[in-house]
Amino acid sequence: MAAVLIAPPLPAAPASMDVDAAPGGAYALSASLDGGFKRSTSCCAWSPDGSLLCACSADGTGALFGDDGSGGMAVRLRLEAHAEGINDVAWSRDRSYVVTASDDKTVRLWDAATGACASSFEGHESYVFCVGLNPANTLLASGSFDETVKVWDVRVAKAVKTINAHSEPVTAVSFNGYDGTVLASGSYDGLLRLWDVASGECLTTIFAEQAGSSAKHAPVSHATYSANGDYVLASTHDSTVRLWRVDANPCRLARVFTGRESARYCGPSAFHTAPTRGHAVVAGSEDGHVHVWDLQSAQRTHTIRNAHDAAVLAVDPHPTRDALASCSLSKDRRVKLWTFEA
Repeated sequence: MAAVLIAPPLPAAPASMDVDAAPGGAYALSASLDGGFKRSTSCCAWSPDGSLLCACSADGTGALFGDDGSGGMAVRLRLEAHAEGINDVAWSRDRSYVVTASDDKTVRLWDAATGACASSFEGHESYVFCVGLNPANTLLASGSFDETVKVWDVRVAKAVKTINAHSEPVTAVSFNGYDGTVLASGSYDGLLRLWDVASGECLTTIFAEQAGSSAKHAPVSHATYSANGDYVLASTHDSTVRLWRVDANPCRLARVFTGRESARYCGPSAFHTAPTRGHAVVAGSEDGHVHVWDLQSAQRTHTIRNAHDAAVLAVDPHPTRDALASCSLSKDRRVKLWTFEA
């Protein structure tokens, strides 16, 4: 069972779908993809060019979706080598491979052209919950329930650094998008930390109370760097997403995004650049909704109500189009694609 299930499931949301229409348009369901999974779909991620979508499951398998020849998407390759559930997936920038983090205590690297498992990264002592790659695709970071962050040399599948990063499970790792010299980690201990990749030194520690949060060390459920390396977007289990400016000392809170439900499951938030509408933040919610906020104003602009009939575990924006992929704890195990229609 994938470690994404950290508490008993929430009651199912109503099955009907209702998309909020804000001025200018709304997100509409454009596809519902079946990955052939036997358990819930735990994570999904678009390739950097948007031509492929990787989805993975609590059953320990993954699927690569690509063009089906008629304008839709279908499973092109299956990823089958993990012994237990998959919790996270990340792409290399050149789209040549994907990496997955699993409850079997390993990270695996998969050839995106063949679906073959090319490398296995072994060394964690408990579930591996999160994974990320540096911009040069030479280093891989993984976070685990063993409370450590490991940095691996992708070429030889060997750990080059082990960081005793937190006092509870590590839920997020993300290299800064500019040059990969700094790594962010988040944890159930409520802390967001920035690390010098070369030395393993902790550069700074951030927690929600610094922003006046009433939630004492709300567990960090996800964190991701902005492409320019100036900001970190962090989700916490007080149903809040915060944008931290990290290119200054001390770090400071830049924006707060509210309105989602997040208390039990580690659903990520993400930056989204809509081609015609500017910059946004997207996140799923435990009530089955998907929310979109304007990055500058922090105002919620769109809600896809009842996008799924269970807690949303992942939302990933398409890199070039105004579209989203989402997956959930739903028993239908499907990945849903949403396209903005003006």
